[in-house]
Amino acid sequence: MDNISSQRNKEKFGHEGFLYIFDKKSGDRNRKMWRWERKDYSCRARIHTDAITGDVLKNLGEHNHDSNAAKIEVVRTVTALKRRAIDTNEGTAQVINHTVQNLSQAVQGQLPSGYALKKTVRRQRVREQVPSPMPGRLQNLIILIISPNSAYRLYKYQPG
Repeated sequence: MDNISSQRNKEKFGHEGFLYIFDKKSGDRNRKMWRWERKDYSCRARIHTDAITGDVLKNLGEHNHDSNAAKIEVVRTVTALKRRAIDTNEGTAQVINHTVQNLSQAVQGQLPSGYALKKTVRRQRVREQVPSPMPGRLQNLIILIISPNSAYRLYKYQPG
C-alpha cells in the first residue's frame, strides 16, 4: 500500500490514476473506506480496501473526470521530501535533489517550483522542530548583525 499523506497528515491511497483520502473504517475494522480526494467536485467515487493488506476490495461509483497518474507520483514525492527533511541532517538543496533525481519528465513538469519545494522543507523542519543542518564549509555560514548595540544576532546558513 502506498504511504502518502495529505497536507493535514491524513492517509492517501493511489489507485488507477486517482487519489483517494481515508474516510473511515468499517464496523468490523477489516476494511478501510476511501473517498475521492476532492470534495468540491460532484464525483462521488469511493473504494474499499483490506485494512491489513491494502488490496482493493470494491469500487463504488464512477469518476466523472480524467485520471492523472503523474499527480499521484508528485504527491508521493512531496511526502517523501517532507520525511527526508525530518530524518536527515542534509541541507535543503540536498534533500530536494536526492528526492527528485530519478523522476520522469511528466512528474517533474507537475512538481511545485523549486522555491515552493524549499519552502516545504523549511516549513516541515520548523513544524517538527528539527535543528538546522550544520554548514559544510565556513564560507556557507553568514553572520548578520542587526545593529551594533543589539543583543540579538541572526545567523544564516546558505547552502552552497
